[in-house]
Amino acid sequence: MLRDRSHEREGEVPDGRFVATSPSDRTSTVPTDHAIPPQRHFQVDPAPVEHLRLVMSNVARASGANEHDLHSSAFLSPELLTCCLGEGQWLVWRKETKLSTANRTDLFALFHGRARCDLIECKGPNEPIIGARGAVTQDLWKSLDRLSRYLDAFEEGRLPDPRLRIYIENRPRLVLVGCYKTQSDVETRSRLTVLEQEALIEKQLKSSRRWRADYERKLLVVMTWDSLYKRAKEASNKGRVVSASRWCNNLVTWVLGNIAYDKDKAKTYLPSLDNFMERASGLPLGDSAPLVEARAKDVIEALKQLGVSPDRPLDTQSLPSQLQLADWLLYQGNGDMCCGVWSHGSTYPVIDVLEKRPSVWEDIASQLLKALSKDDSVDVLGRTSHVLRYAQGNAKKLLVDDPAMRERWRFPDPEELINDPLRRPDLQNFMQVGYCLALHGVAEAITFMNQAAANRPLLRDLALWDAQHAKEDPEKFMKSLQRKAEQPTEDQKPFLPYHKAICEENEAMIGRLKKAGVIAR
Repeated sequence: MLRDRSHEREGEVPDGRFVATSPSDRTSTVPTDHAIPPQRHFQVDPAPVEHLRLVMSNVARASGANEHDLHSSAFLSPELLTCCLGEGQWLVWRKETKLSTANRTDLFALFHGRARCDLIECKGPNEPIIGARGAVTQDLWKSLDRLSRYLDAFEEGRLPDPRLRIYIENRPRLVLVGCYKTQSDVETRSRLTVLEQEALIEKQLKSSRRWRADYERKLLVVMTWDSLYKRAKEASNKGRVVSASRWCNNLVTWVLGNIAYDKDKAKTYLPSLDNFMERASGLPLGDSAPLVEARAKDVIEALKQLGVSPDRPLDTQSLPSQLQLADWLLYQGNGDMCCGVWSHGSTYPVIDVLEKRPSVWEDIASQLLKALSKDDSVDVLGRTSHVLRYAQGNAKKLLVDDPAMRERWRFPDPEELINDPLRRPDLQNFMQVGYCLALHGVAEAITFMNQAAANRPLLRDLALWDAQHAKEDPEKFMKSLQRKAEQPTEDQKPFLPYHKAICEENEAMIGRLKKAGVIAR
């Protein structure tokens, strides 16, 4: 099979420090001091939960608690919201973010792992989403309209803050947290319970022609501060720990990389666990030290399995790839591969290692298939399916025949992925896995890819994603697409219509984005 290497990028090693060899690795493996969160980021601290209860109390209401009092809990203790949203550690958390000339959202959050970001609006007592009589108010609908405008600004790129000019595979989730306002003791005594508040909001949103689809596919989350407090309180009482594994993984990778590039030693070797923890002891690990140590032990053992022996110098060129393979060997089906955001070219160095060590294919095949059958994040599925395009021997047979994976990926008519709001978020996932299976000769995947070639709205969606995904070097990306369309390999020929159609659509899309200034000319 002719391998397209048009997107490979060389890593640099400034000042002997570890820098990974692909854009995705650079974003995920080099934590700085300020990026190492204190322990409170990993668990729901009872102190801010209690503070939230106090500012919601009758005494606070009587003394004029304002919007800022409520906001401060969420602003200063993000775990309150991330816990309730089912998320872990965040990558970006920005307060009062300006999305366009006139519009600001209260919080902008980008989360690891799921290629998801949230636009979060927090409303206080002056604009309650449930009124004193126990019914939703016009402020609910006004707040949702405002969030809709924020979404438009985000998708149209009207983002003055360059740190927010990111691309995510799925549409941002909209989140509204608002007040249930009561004005008298009588009303307070007859106050709706949290379950009643949630049921009221659900009924109203499901009956809304405008918001029902977004609510049902979980792209819209609306809750009261009462509901937020209840969920945070439950999590705090249970001592719930928000997953710190991704942060630990990144830190372990960073420490190993710095050991590999140690300028003070002529040769550096795979460290023992004690040596690793000695090197890591200079970092503010705090209560997370046991988590880091456990992860380091697993990674060191996985690297030994990959042939990185303690008595052989670390190979600084292939170490990032070996660390990615270690992630796959350790994958537990929870979607928490610390591989960073998948981007073009980031998997080729890994594939090179696999070509030199074909036996490793047998070791990682089951884990890769587990990721395809259980995971739903675009970065994991994209990276995994791209590696599996080059599956050899028994690994390829497992991919084609595995019943759990094939049950997970029953290819629909591409029309459904465009028109059904519940399926639309999975469009890119189906295309990545479909391409992988079509390349290995799976008949239904080939049919799916060729049907997609005739669907222009679908191709435009994919082309927008592709163009943004490869915007650092669109020319190399286009050369790759043109080669597949004009000189396909034997494996690519059965779905040649797709290659031709996506090449044409991307050429037009990149031209439009260059003209709009989204991609540099």
